[in-house]
Amino acid sequence: MLTISFIILILLACVIVYRLSNQIKLLKNNISKVKEEKKNIEEKYTKIVTALNTEKEFQNDAEDEFEEKVINNLKEDWEVYRNVEIEFQKGGSQNSFQERAEIDFLLFHKDYGFALFEIKGGKGWRYNSKNDRWTVWVSGEEEKKEGPYAQVANAQHVLRERLVKDGKQLGINLSWLQTVRFVVWNNMQSTSDNAKFGFMDYPGNTIWQEELDEPSLLEEKIIKSFKKSPGKYDKPQELKIFKKALNQEGRGFSLVTYHGKVSQKVEKLSKDIFDAFYDITNDEFKKIKIKGIPGSGKTFLAEQLAWHESKNHKKVLFLCYNILLGEELKIKFKDEDNIKVLTFEDFINTLGISFEDEVTYKEEKRNLRNVPKEVETNYLKQKIEDEVSDAIDLYDLDTLIIDEAQDFSEEYWDFFEVLVNENKAKWAIFYDVKQNLTHENWKEPEYLNTAPLILNTVIRCTRQIADKYTKIFDDNTEHFGASGMKPELVHIEDDSWSIVNKEINSILKDIYKEDPKLIKNTTILLPHREDKEHIKISSVETGIDSVPIYSIGQFKGLESDIIILAVPNKKELISDYVQDPKKLLYIGLSRAKTSLYFICNKEVQIESKW
Repeated sequence: MLTISFIILILLACVIVYRLSNQIKLLKNNISKVKEEKKNIEEKYTKIVTALNTEKEFQNDAEDEFEEKVINNLKEDWEVYRNVEIEFQKGGSQNSFQERAEIDFLLFHKDYGFALFEIKGGKGWRYNSKNDRWTVWVSGEEEKKEGPYAQVANAQHVLRERLVKDGKQLGINLSWLQTVRFVVWNNMQSTSDNAKFGFMDYPGNTIWQEELDEPSLLEEKIIKSFKKSPGKYDKPQELKIFKKALNQEGRGFSLVTYHGKVSQKVEKLSKDIFDAFYDITNDEFKKIKIKGIPGSGKTFLAEQLAWHESKNHKKVLFLCYNILLGEELKIKFKDEDNIKVLTFEDFINTLGISFEDEVTYKEEKRNLRNVPKEVETNYLKQKIEDEVSDAIDLYDLDTLIIDEAQDFSEEYWDFFEVLVNENKAKWAIFYDVKQNLTHENWKEPEYLNTAPLILNTVIRCTRQIADKYTKIFDDNTEHFGASGMKPELVHIEDDSWSIVNKEINSILKDIYKEDPKLIKNTTILLPHREDKEHIKISSVETGIDSVPIYSIGQFKGLESDIIILAVPNKKELISDYVQDPKKLLYIGLSRAKTSLYFICNKEVQIESKW
């Protein structure tokens, strides 16, 4: 009997060992599979970014060169617009065909008309006259492209169609408005072998490398081209009125320089990057960490993930810490029943957690922003753990997304882990440790045990702006984005708020003078909320009554086309809740997309490495 029992025990042990061995083998295979898939995803992402960077690098450089050599040296009274997009409905109904076109440079002269320029670097382009086929080499692969001459001809057609159509609506006949077009080859001499395209609709619409060094002669060539064109619009005053009308919002046609174009490029690139990253949300990647520098598209990717999950009938809980960001996200997802957006403050309030008995508030409004950190850590942690069962019942979710996760105390990861596991949900966090202002030695959730996917390509803003804020922490980054205007440092000797106020009003005046519409996309940032009382916008000086003013912390996670950042002295960067002054500058400078003005004294300039 003892022998039989012993044999049974041995057999059971063998079975257990066998099953454990299989489980270990399966686990190793799964780990290997996950690692391989992660590697493939990262390679896919890298390939996308590299290809896009390669494709646009020559283009941006070529456009910059054309602007520097030609545009900046024009003698005539030209109005210059860079990266113009045009669109309009061909027919009268909403379903009618919509025409679109892009123009690298659009020049307007009241006596001549519009001149369109398509800029090509010249590198990698090939033309086969036998089959009328254009190709360009991108990342070692040859891609078929629309020929630049056909491209600019189409843009000319769309421009004229739009001008004539809107002219009719304004009672102005623009049917004989002059438009001329050019293709610019920055890196190609007219005598080179590659220049022998063999088809040319007419030689006069090509600008070669050697012509860029003679801007006065080139300008004569442009004017001569106008004189060759049939017809001439001889009512410049009416045309001026017409052009002003075109600049009004909501007309689907804008004549702007850098403002607005950057956002469109960013959106396209971000969508391409999201396509590469969405694969990580499969069953092997239930818990995702995405780490990225400012402007790398973290919030956009988080939004796209929420949209995608919602379209697949998944219930999404989208959490963020910043109140302003939360309000913006709520507006974006207001029609999505499957997406619930909450700030952390909203979240704890839905659990019935209150601070009223624990904290004496100085302000009438009681909210999480006024809670001392030690109270938050000791009181709130215990409270949300007590409410975890209610949270599970309240939030039946498939996906938990936390944006700006570095603002969430790591004390709460246990709670979210239980919430996610009980719902068998996905969990994705998006963060940047360098933007953590309040939590010392912040750590990622250990439950999200996959290596973070790194976003180190700046796509939100111009390269000139990215160069400024990435220098603060010597970030190793790639810059994708349009070349733009040089950020402006406004140095002040007197660090009083009265001087700061004067400089802010002066900048606003200049912005309004350039284009009143730009004011709507301008934001003033200050170190602290209470600093707002020092700033008085003069309607007499600026032409406007008000402009949004926020603290740097309030505006974290958000962006604006134009940022005016004012930090009069270094002591303004020091507070009880900011552990590292450099982080405050890092966040503030990185909120700008197209234009950046930085008002500060010498010691702040040094701190920012400007």
